[in-house]
Amino acid sequence: MPQANATILGAGSMGTALSTLLAANNYKVTLWDMEEDVVRGINHLRSNPRSLKDIKLHRSIRATHNMQKALIGADLVVFVVASQAVREVARQAKDFIASNCVVVCAAKGLETVTHKTMTEVLGESLGSGFKNQITAFSGPTLAIEIAQKKPTAVMIASERSNTYSKRAVDAFKSDWFKVSETSDVVGVEYSGVAKHTLAIMAGMVFGLGYGSNT
Repeated sequence: MPQANATILGAGSMGTALSTLLAANNYKVTLWDMEEDVVRGINHLRSNPRSLKDIKLHRSIRATHNMQKALIGADLVVFVVASQAVREVARQAKDFIASNCVVVCAAKGLETVTHKTMTEVLGESLGSGFKNQITAFSGPTLAIEIAQKKPTAVMIASERSNTYSKRAVDAFKSDWFKVSETSDVVGVEYSGVAKHTLAIMAGMVFGLGYGSNT
């Protein structure tokens, strides 16, 4: 069976961490990023000079700043750019994503102007033809701990379970990375948004000395 191809759009800390996970699952991974020094570092030094610098990247992970080159032949595309850049990056990527490709949205947040979730933004940007192929990826995931292969659990959410959602689950799951499937796309995405607010509030409570009960 030929090696599957995955493209990760966004070579930040999470994109880099997910590349190590997919590479360990026998995917040939292409990281796309706009910064040429990041691309050079990944290709020549086998590390990302901007994020997770101490993590050595597998030889099956390559990088490019050319969108078309990044997406040609991809079986799986993961969006993990900043939430406010998702619409523009999807617009650039639309013409190069294969019609049978699995689309995974690992970007968390709401679009500032429209207040739409990231899968809604992707659905609008990629078109109705991708409606059943877009999945949301979320959970308590510190990038460094993924790269260090520490036990982690996430959710893959899609409106209905189908071959695309199952391909997404299979792509990421491993002995130490648990992936559960759900149809609660809204719940998964809003939880990914709300956790930041809750974390800030918890920090304020801690700083005020109110204790664990509060």
